[in-house]
Amino acid sequence: MEQVVKPKKWRKPVIIILAALFILAAAARIAVEIMAAHNTFIFCGGRIINDGLQFALDCLLGAVVIAAVICFSRYLPVKITLVAICVIVLFFVYLFNSGLFDPYAYSTYYQFTSPNQKIVVVEERPVWFDSVFFIYQKTGDFTLQMMDGNGSTKYPTGPFSDNDYQLTWSDDAVTVTYKYDSGIEKSETFQFVK
Repeated sequence: MEQVVKPKKWRKPVIIILAALFILAAAARIAVEIMAAHNTFIFCGGRIINDGLQFALDCLLGAVVIAAVICFSRYLPVKITLVAICVIVLFFVYLFNSGLFDPYAYSTYYQFTSPNQKIVVVEERPVWFDSVFFIYQKTGDFTLQMMDGNGSTKYPTGPFSDNDYQLTWSDDAVTVTYKYDSGIEKSETFQFVK
């Protein structure tokens, strides 16, 4: 005769807590993805933290799933438990691969204020043997909106880190003049966010 294992009383609150954590983390993860799709980024501690926040939320989601599998593996068939463990392992392989290649990890940030008091943040990022920069307008205490366009150079260091640039302000844009390749000057205009 088979013995039926009855769930203990503490399991119901654990299910509720794990489900609430999973829903909150998943909703926050989706919100960060939507912000990035609209070129809005979270700026905290002098750097863009979208990828780090996504990584932390992914870790929380993974931890909740692991906790659920551990808590309820006794009540699940062996095949389902093995599939859940394999999915968790693959999830963490993806997670750590995406976390290791954070595009913002080597970025340097510079902040400027326009004559009409708009705050502009420049992100300069090395990419292989070149350098690229992006310009953002600060739209809130912790948010940046990417301005249209980007600049790139054929040098491993960028114009901002070399202090080899010129900013020209207008009411609705900023123009960056910098050396592109072999001393060739290049100008790019970035429109302010409305």
